[in-house]
Amino acid sequence: MGDADGDFGLGAVICTAEVDCDALLEGVARHLHARGHDVAAYVHRHASDDDACCDSIAVEEIFSGLRWLITQSLGSGSQACRLDPHGLADVAAHAMEALDRGPDLVILNRFGKSEAEGQGMRDVLARGCAAGIPMLTVLKQEHLGAWDAFTDGMAQVIPAHPEAVLGWCDRVMAPRGGVRAASQT
Repeated sequence: MGDADGDFGLGAVICTAEVDCDALLEGVARHLHARGHDVAAYVHRHASDDDACCDSIAVEEIFSGLRWLITQSLGSGSQACRLDPHGLADVAAHAMEALDRGPDLVILNRFGKSEAEGQGMRDVLARGCAAGIPMLTVLKQEHLGAWDAFTDGMAQVIPAHPEAVLGWCDRVMAPRGGVRAASQT
């Protein structure tokens, strides 16, 4: 994984209020897919539920359309939702299955609080890297320290611009039918 310039196939885009990181990731995934790459891409979707007292969040794998609710209501007196570890575990299980097919790239919706605490999609990221599959995610500035500790400083932080993200992807992905695919036979 990576290239002669030292790019390790693990990258993160710093998510800011000025950039819709889910739209950025989805655009990148769709662009790469249109170019013939096998991409497993998981992004956040707002999934308001009229019965819930909060704006629910789901994760969608954009090419299959599968969705998992990852928040849960805290009750009728609450104004907020809480991350549902069971929903997040379901997403992680599906992403682990996606790794088995050896995609050219896996895009994960966040390296957030759960991942910073050693849970969430952290095992998916680690397994993908161990398998030589490029992994891309987004994170907030507040989780940069945990990200650097998790990646031992080997991951690339990528500017939140489509051209920069696509450039990184082009550098770290093996060509379709290339070295990774041949090594899996």
